[in-house]
Amino acid sequence: MWRYLNRSTSKSRVGLFLLFRVNVEHDAVETLAIEIRDGTVSDYWVEQR
Repeated sequence: MWRYLNRSTSKSRVGLFLLFRVNVEHDAVETLAIEIRDGTVSDYWVEQR
């Protein structure tokens, strides 16, 4: 079993009618799992959190 973890963060700023601004931050975590048998990939999947 081999796993690769990918984490990304996106930031944005949202304004409403020039009255106020809100900073929005979004985190995403994905794990790619690969199952290897006898030197060959037998299965793979992506897990999202």
